[in-house]
Amino acid sequence: AGMDTAGLPKILFYLTGNGLWAFFSNVFSRCSVTFSENAHIFGKVYFPRLTVPVSNILLSGVEFLVEFLMVAILCIWYTGHGYSFPFERWIFIPLLLVWTGILAMGLGIIVSSLTTKYRDLNLLVGFGLQLWMYMSPVVYPVSQIPLEGPYQYLIQLNPMTAPLELFRLALLGMGLEDRMHQPVGLLSGGQRQALTLMMATFNAPKLLLLDEHTAALDPATVEKVLDITKKVVEENSITCLMVTHNMQTALELGNRTLMMNAGKVIYDAAGEERAKLQVSDLLVLFKEAAGRALDNDRILLS
Repeated sequence: AGMDTAGLPKILFYLTGNGLWAFFSNVFSRCSVTFSENAHIFGKVYFPRLTVPVSNILLSGVEFLVEFLMVAILCIWYTGHGYSFPFERWIFIPLLLVWTGILAMGLGIIVSSLTTKYRDLNLLVGFGLQLWMYMSPVVYPVSQIPLEGPYQYLIQLNPMTAPLELFRLALLGMGLEDRMHQPVGLLSGGQRQALTLMMATFNAPKLLLLDEHTAALDPATVEKVLDITKKVVEENSITCLMVTHNMQTALELGNRTLMMNAGKVIYDAAGEERAKLQVSDLLVLFKEAAGRALDNDRILLS
């Protein structure tokens, strides 16, 4: 269908997304019938009730390993054909599986407790999972979501967005070294920002202006782009002015923070004063300086 795969081999992109989603879906489906299918056991034998849903995670984990083995073989094959993958990051994949498994188990148990009273709810589980899959970045990257409109907020609120994106990042990476001959239009949002940053600093400028260069990126990509930014700025000793709505980032990066309102600087912090500041302090300082509370959802939710 011509879907953008962020410059990655299509088969690997789809297998990684579908593999983790299948793991989540299997755990959720099995846990959603925990009480209804095991009522006869729970009523006769005493044992820790979490044994059943935990066993569902383990069973689904074994099934996941089969597909993961296929992905690993393909990664090795593509490595011999000019691609490179961050194999050292694969040690974090079990943590992502635990995260996804606990999420699926918790949601499944909630549904299972509801189906003890509302039996027909089971009929909606399979249909609901199919809809949820299409609302998750399983077969498309987050960079394909329009920056304007409600879709970007919906994809970020989806609890499966972060595990799926982090799984791909840990397994396949998002480097540009293997995409030198691909059109820029096929790169993901994070890759485009990294490329733009490299172009802007190819001849080290005296002043680098970054205007919300991590806006609309998913959390994992934001961290990656910020790491590249810090590395480039430090290695080239560039004076950098970064505009951001993320107050935590404004306090963590650099050595000076300016807060503006209506085109004017209303607060300037540096040194020890800045080191002690928290986001809550900035909100109070803004209210004192501007005479009103901060009501920008984009800033408050960043």
